[in-house]
Amino acid sequence: MISWMQKHKKYLVVTIWISTIAFVGAGFVGWGAYKPGMGNSDTIAKVGSLEVTNKDLQAKYSNIYNYYNKIFGGTLTKEKAKELKLQEVALNQLFNDMLLLNYAKDLGIIVSDKEVLKEIANIDAFKVGGVFSESRYNSILQNLGTTSYDFKEQIRRSLTIDKLFKALNLPATNLEQRSIFATLYLQDKIKYKILSDKELDLSASDEEIKKYWEANKAKYKSQRKYSLDLVKVNAKDINVTKNDIETFYNEKKFLFKDKSGKILPLEKAYEDVKHAVQLKKAKKEILKKYLKLKNKKISPEESIVVSNMNAKLPMQKVVKAKVGEYIRAIQTPYGYACAYLKEIIEPKELTFDKAKTLAKADLLAKKKEQALKILGEKAIKDFSDAKESGFFTRDDVTKLNFLSKSEAVEFLNYLFSQKSKKGYYIFANKVVAFEIIDQKLFDKNLFDKNKEKVVQGVNTLKRREIESGLIQRLQKIYTIKKYYSEKG
Repeated sequence: MISWMQKHKKYLVVTIWISTIAFVGAGFVGWGAYKPGMGNSDTIAKVGSLEVTNKDLQAKYSNIYNYYNKIFGGTLTKEKAKELKLQEVALNQLFNDMLLLNYAKDLGIIVSDKEVLKEIANIDAFKVGGVFSESRYNSILQNLGTTSYDFKEQIRRSLTIDKLFKALNLPATNLEQRSIFATLYLQDKIKYKILSDKELDLSASDEEIKKYWEANKAKYKSQRKYSLDLVKVNAKDINVTKNDIETFYNEKKFLFKDKSGKILPLEKAYEDVKHAVQLKKAKKEILKKYLKLKNKKISPEESIVVSNMNAKLPMQKVVKAKVGEYIRAIQTPYGYACAYLKEIIEPKELTFDKAKTLAKADLLAKKKEQALKILGEKAIKDFSDAKESGFFTRDDVTKLNFLSKSEAVEFLNYLFSQKSKKGYYIFANKVVAFEIIDQKLFDKNLFDKNKEKVVQGVNTLKRREIESGLIQRLQKIYTIKKYYSEKG
């Protein structure tokens, strides 16, 4: 994912419309990489007649981070974000927004307070039982660390930019629709042969395994291990009152929902709310113990050695620590822990006896891949006994009933990315040889069925091109003055 995104940085563009509305309530993520350069002012730049504040930039970064975190399935870390240069993406996107807002201002495009309020009232995150809730609205904005005024201005900017592009919108022509359709819905018909690894006789002698291990010793190492002194707080041991639970629920009830997204009443969410309160108090307690441990006022409760393969607690903070450092507030399945990192035991090359099983598996996998490749090369020379498919598009996973759903996705992506008429694709346990025998560029029934999606695709592409060209033009019209400097 990261390599693809780094290669296609021009697509790392998130419009303010998406980032402002789609990720309300996702949580604020800041980075603080820039500091203003105009005395005590929060202004970091000026684009045309509009000022850009550090607050704008932090909000933009937070929203873009949450956008890509969703793409990464919630696994995006700040380190990955830095690698992807999301800070730079946020800054450039914010400047682009300001260029567009300058242009909209000069064109006389305005958004009324009524339009802003209507848009906010339609945001699902602010609704309770399908109706806008002012208390929920205020609570979410407070958690996001923003004010109602600032949020309304973000929405106003979103609607202004949206109005601008609607004014510049060019409807998709019939030729454009057919061209995009042909690209998205090209249909292939193939002959195919499936050759299983069951036909292969794979084995490896001890001599072969040892030779392979000796050539690849660096691959087979022990895990890096961490020796820790630990102090723990079990959340279940924390006493909480009914009042504690009710207060927490009233403040954070939007965190407790059923499968349909409706907020659970306290009686149904009681145990979850109680545990959340216990965790909150456990964190406060572990911070007290952390200070005592650091000041040697208490002794460790346990000494452990852990690795990523044998982790008795989350390792994110442990792997970042240095020997001699104290680690505070590590959330664990039972509550919280703090630790002192005594030693890092570096990985060592495994002996042949310890690496033999791993080396044998790798050698056999290599042999299998080579054997399947030979089968594939042989198969594409003769399709006389091959089977024949019907017509299918890149998305017709279910039509390839000779493959599982996940295999069909892999195969279709490979097939429709190839220029060759013949080829083969190697799976873990088989090879599929194929020959394209017919193609359809246009199917009227399929076109009519997917016309709405095609038009949407054309409009998206045209908007992207219009935006790109317009931004380049506006950069020549409106001056961008930068007042910030990077924090060291």
